Amino acid sequence: MRRMQFAGLVSAEGVSSGMVTMDDLAERAAIYGAFYVTPNRDEVAKMVEMLPIPVSNCDGVSNRSGCFELKLTDLLTGFWPSTDGKLPADEPACGFRNEKCDYTLWIIAGALLVALLVAALIAFVVYRVMESRSLARMAWRIFRDDMRVLKDDEMKSMLSIGNPGGF
Repeated sequence: MRRMQFAGLVSAEGVSSGMVTMDDLAERAAIYGAFYVTPNRDEVAKMVEMLPIPVSNCDGVSNRSGCFELKLTDLLTGFWPSTDGKLPADEPACGFRNEKCDYTLWIIAGALLVALLVAALIAFVVYRVMESRSLARMAWRIFRDDMRVLKDDEMKSMLSIGNPGGF
């Protein structure tokens, strides 16, 4: 079975495994392929095909090799493993050191937003302080220091004074 070719097995669906090529060591010289599966689209793209080509004037039994070389064939050209499959630009849009982009407007907008948030926080704190002060100046307010908790004996004494007949 050395240096022979024959048709491979056929499945129940009628799909053949293709031609089987045997090398000088009676091992199958396989046909390989390299595939790429895109991460976002789950598509399979065959990129490279590797076919076994017999080497002329080679004795595989004496040098213990199969006497086959793989011939690489690129099927997909201009390939780049990105979402759109295109090569990146030679130079970034903003340059290599961001010298082509102006961020002044973004910086001013961010600073204004932070200033607005700080002003809102200060206004809220001032409002709460002013509200507390206005409540403290009310005439009907009773402070905790002006109150006293009565015990049961004192309460009975006060009730008996207010009611001449007692309980």
